[in-house]
Amino acid sequence: MRNESKRRIQSRMIAGMLAMLLCLATSVTALAGTGGIAANPQKAVLTKNLRYADGAGLSTPTAGFTFTFTPVSLDGSSAAADLAAMPVIAPAALSFSGGDTAALVGGMQQVSKNVDVLSGITWSRTGVYEYTVTENATGFTPGSGESMIYSQAQFTLYVVIAYDSVTGTYFPEQTYTEKTQDDAGGTATGKGDPDDTSDPTYNFIFTNIYTRQGGSTPGSDALTITKTTTGTGADPTKQFTYTLTADDSGTGVLAAGTYTGTYTPAGGTPTPVSLTADGVTPLSFTLASGDMLVIDGVLAGTTFEVEETGATAYIPSYTGIVGNSVSISDTGTVAANLDTGTQTIGAISNEVNYTNTYDNSLIPTGVLNNIVPVIVLIAAAVLGFIAFAASSRRKGSC
Repeated sequence: MRNESKRRIQSRMIAGMLAMLLCLATSVTALAGTGGIAANPQKAVLTKNLRYADGAGLSTPTAGFTFTFTPVSLDGSSAAADLAAMPVIAPAALSFSGGDTAALVGGMQQVSKNVDVLSGITWSRTGVYEYTVTENATGFTPGSGESMIYSQAQFTLYVVIAYDSVTGTYFPEQTYTEKTQDDAGGTATGKGDPDDTSDPTYNFIFTNIYTRQGGSTPGSDALTITKTTTGTGADPTKQFTYTLTADDSGTGVLAAGTYTGTYTPAGGTPTPVSLTADGVTPLSFTLASGDMLVIDGVLAGTTFEVEETGATAYIPSYTGIVGNSVSISDTGTVAANLDTGTQTIGAISNEVNYTNTYDNSLIPTGVLNNIVPVIVLIAAAVLGFIAFAASSRRKGSC
């Protein structure tokens, strides 16, 4: 009886193990069956992203980008004969123009295009083919103040070629990429499936950044800040204190830029100034009525903020044009600070014009009333003199 029970237990264990092996075999078969077939071979889809600053009046530039495929090995061998047996993958090309529609991605405008780099390739034998893929730093002719930051990314592309006995053709059964260098030229790791761009592991992407200097004349007068004082008691020589903080990270640059400019007093000689666009280092300066601060060469898409320190007896205000022809204005309260808030350097003109109005309510009413009769008497005397002069000329002519 006891032996019979043992046999039943052993039979159940064997049956369970067989079921597990069957399931495992099914899984392995399913995994082995994935990939391309002769009628629908695996692809290697390369994506090109072209990015530029948002809200700065920029548009997609005309450019054509190409990519080079360098043979590395065939079945792990880099012998000359094996490399010669590898098919040439012609430089892939993708073109962009002003008519391309961009989408906001990660705070920047982006146009994306892709191409199957294995399309039209003829394979002559089975094996594992390995290529290095890089972008050529050509294809864009910069205009005044324009530049292109080319991707320095590097990938290793692996193509597994199989043979179809029915059609008698060789075809890509499997493809995958390994990223070895990122867009900035740093070391990178990670493998991905270049056949399906929706796959979470897909990473066969090169990203370029297009930049342009702000201002109506790129590279000149990218940001202008002017000063005016007005009101009965206003002092045109009074210096008002300001800070200017800028951040050009939204333009896609890898490190904060340092931009030069000039401070020009009314009727005076310009002196140089320097602005670091890291978002934290302020440029402090003063302006009196008629003075001007100009910063040159700032990239469109750079954000900035100007703040005036409150001055006793003056009401601050400003007007301006920034970004993509956006009008800004505000009026503060007497003796209080007034800032522009975060604004964006645009591809057209960027100006902030501060005006400080003397608070006439500080002048006693009696003083103003006492002045009025004097002004009236002076005006009457002037008019009388003019009338007398005109009468004398008439008598003399007779």
